[in-house]
Amino acid sequence: MKDLLQPTGNTPFEIAEAKALANSAHVRAAISLQELVDRLDECDAMINKYKQTTQHYNKGRATKDDLETDLLLATSALKERKETLQSIDDLAAVMSVLFNLEA
Repeated sequence: MKDLLQPTGNTPFEIAEAKALANSAHVRAAISLQELVDRLDECDAMINKYKQTTQHYNKGRATKDDLETDLLLATSALKERKETLQSIDDLAAVMSVLFNLEA
């Protein structure tokens, strides 16, 4: 893909086409990174909800069913969070190589 971002010809059309491809790749990478960050925020929200439910349960304001349900969601969120962090690292590595960017 790195070769696609470098112009192979010297005509104005070929140079413009290479720049358009490079800009499109930048935008797609940025959108993908934003989607991953949004997913990470959702995972954090589910984990925080479990923490709040635990506090409410300790004060008698939540049931054991609420606690168990939120525990299942938080467990799933922790797994997804780990996968998302790995995806962000992978995307950052690709962006670093292709675009000479550091995340």
